Amino acid sequence: MLLEKLEMQGFKSFPDKTVLEFGQGITAVVGPNGSGKSNISDAVRWVLGETSIKSLRGAKMEDVIFSGTANRRALGFAQVKLTLDNSDKTLKEYGDTVTVSRRYYRSGESEYFIDAQSVRRRDIHELFMDTGLGAGGYSIVSQGKIDSIISAKNEERRELFEEAVGVSHFRYKRTEAERRLTAAEENLVRLLDILSELEGRVGPLKEQSEKAQTFIELSNERKNLEIGIWLNRINKFTNDLREQEHKIDAANSTYEQCESELAAIEEDIEKETAAIADIHVQIENIRTSSAQYEEEALRAQGEIQVIKANIAHGIETISRLKNDIAASAETAEFIDAQIQEKGAFIEKSKALSAEKQALAATALQEMETLAGNESAFSETAAEISQKMAELTVELSDHKIKYTQAESGAEEIEARRGTIDVSIADIEAQIADVETLSNENEKEADLAQQKVAELTNVQNGYTMKLQRKENDIAAHREKLDKKNRIAADKEAKAKMLEELEKNMEGYSGAVKAVMHAAKANKLSGICAPLSMVIHVEKEYLTAIEVSLGAAMQNIITETEQDAKNAILYLKENNLGRATFLPVSRIKARRLGEENLAGNFGFIALASDLVQCDKKYREIIKNLLAKVVVAQDIDSALAIAKAYENRFKIVTLDGQVINAGGSMTGGSGAKGLGMLSRKNKIEELQAESKALAAEMDSLTQELKKQLGEKAQLEAAIKNGAQLIQNAKENAIRLQGEQKHLNDKIATLTQQKESLLQEKENADSRISAYAAQSKESKAAALRVEQEIEAAENELKNVSKNAQEIVQKREELRQDMEKINLELTAVQHDIKAAEGTVTELKQRRQAEEFR
Repeated sequence: MLLEKLEMQGFKSFPDKTVLEFGQGITAVVGPNGSGKSNISDAVRWVLGETSIKSLRGAKMEDVIFSGTANRRALGFAQVKLTLDNSDKTLKEYGDTVTVSRRYYRSGESEYFIDAQSVRRRDIHELFMDTGLGAGGYSIVSQGKIDSIISAKNEERRELFEEAVGVSHFRYKRTEAERRLTAAEENLVRLLDILSELEGRVGPLKEQSEKAQTFIELSNERKNLEIGIWLNRINKFTNDLREQEHKIDAANSTYEQCESELAAIEEDIEKETAAIADIHVQIENIRTSSAQYEEEALRAQGEIQVIKANIAHGIETISRLKNDIAASAETAEFIDAQIQEKGAFIEKSKALSAEKQALAATALQEMETLAGNESAFSETAAEISQKMAELTVELSDHKIKYTQAESGAEEIEARRGTIDVSIADIEAQIADVETLSNENEKEADLAQQKVAELTNVQNGYTMKLQRKENDIAAHREKLDKKNRIAADKEAKAKMLEELEKNMEGYSGAVKAVMHAAKANKLSGICAPLSMVIHVEKEYLTAIEVSLGAAMQNIITETEQDAKNAILYLKENNLGRATFLPVSRIKARRLGEENLAGNFGFIALASDLVQCDKKYREIIKNLLAKVVVAQDIDSALAIAKAYENRFKIVTLDGQVINAGGSMTGGSGAKGLGMLSRKNKIEELQAESKALAAEMDSLTQELKKQLGEKAQLEAAIKNGAQLIQNAKENAIRLQGEQKHLNDKIATLTQQKESLLQEKENADSRISAYAAQSKESKAAALRVEQEIEAAENELKNVSKNAQEIVQKREELRQDMEKINLELTAVQHDIKAAEGTVTELKQRRQAEEFR
């Protein structure tokens, strides 16, 4: 795999797109200092996933982007593409050419690509493992890198060699697998802890679940019952509401009917009033028409009289002409006499005619005066008639008013009688409702007291439950703590047992002999010395120091058993070991006297070791001449007193050897076999004690859980009782409100009736005053009508007198006119006669 092409844009000192082609041979980049040669290697390292900005000679990752110059602005990203020739199929999963690119923005976003496909940095890291091009590979060696490789530790150089050999990929996979396996084991341990924790909760949770299920079922049943009760109440209230609405509708209908009837009555009254006014108008019209008819009748009678007079005058003329015809044979003298007579008659008739004309003119003037008076009387009569019509309407109104006032007073009087009955009925209802209200109020107070009592009891249970939960939590915490401590001790004990079982800390020869004994290859092998003795904790360090390497000595039954073991080790080249045959080892004795009287003396080391009687000789052989002292000062005093004739060991492990040499310092605790054994026993004892404590705590916890369950049941029962009591209190409050509303309604009705009763007298008085006023007004109007009628009668009488006088004048004028007509006719007839006589006389003279 060869480097084929490197393309840079915006990376460090390459703002423009720069492409470097690499051939088959060696390519060298030369230039002065600061020209950017190292930026090329930095670009290769950067595109391969380098994240250490220090290795790229910068302070922050943003420094790899071209930061601009005085003549050119900074860029927003840096990009490097590396093209490799993969014709040898070093990268088996890719083609003959592989292009790796990286782009970084000033916003901090970074992108990686392999053959234009977006990938992770990890993918590029894994791609170039075992190729030498990785982040820790050897293909790119910068300044000072050789010195760092030479001076590096073996572990650091190992990574470079593994990369060159091609095993780093597998090491990476192994490390990743181990990391995942460790994480999985940790998760498994955590899951096992959770499982063990949850297994202990399954039983109580199951009981709680069953109780919760029962509670849910009972709650649902209670909910359904409550819904049924409320639905029943709602239906009842709905029916009551519907009944009240029907009553309201019926009352509204009755009210509307009464309103319509009252409106109809008022309309009828208005119609009757209008009809009366029309009748008065018709009466006046009839009176006017009657007067006109009377005047026409009088005029017709006058005309008849004139016609009769004309007829009589014609008859008279006819009679006179007949007489004239009969006397036609008379003489001229007679004619002259007749002419003179007729002339005198004519003169007299003319004088009479002038007199009659004067009389006629006087009568006509008087008739015109009477006609003017008659017109004035007619206007006065019309005004009086109009006034009478208005007074009649007013009289009708006053009569209607006092009639209505009397009927209203009668109705109020009748209503006042029923008001007392209604008030008595309402007072009885109020008394009944108040009795119910008082009883209900007492029940409501008792219900509230019960709610308060139950609430107090519930609060007490709740406080007890809270304390119990705190106690349970404390017990749980304590139990969990004990459980964790016990588990830790058990784990430590198991670990130490495993170490003891595997004989960790023992030499290979000891392990080989014990394994061979277990495999029945050797017989008579008892155990290493450390496994057959027991020492109290406070003397443990002193005994371990006293025994030293002897704790790994192997105890055998006989000398032959020890010999066989030595031959086994020799033949198999398994090392060396010391054997203690029980049959041969004999106890030693310390002949010093009065050791116990020395200050700081504890005991002989052999006396501080507990073991089977079988091994007592061996213990005394090893430890009978070792003295255990309290501290170094006591040990020095004892050694000086006995001239360093025996070995002295202090409790903290300091040693004064026989002869006076001293061994000591910190950490002098022997090989730790005895400590491990004692630690195992101690841990096991502590585990048993903790188990007993946990059993006690568990029993106490179960007891407290039972008490908690009882308290929860009591609280649940109390909550139900409180709920029932609250519902009862709410029901009683609702009923109390209903009763109060009913009392308020009845009281309001009573007050309305009392107010109506109080108003009845004033209304009756008002109606009486209105009736009296209307009657007085009607009487006044009647008097005015009577006065108007009298005035109208007087006017009519005067008019009749004028009419009569006009009639008399008319008759006189007719008579005068007749007489004047007759006179004029006589004058004409006389003149005619005179003319005829003159003609006759002339005829006589001619003859």
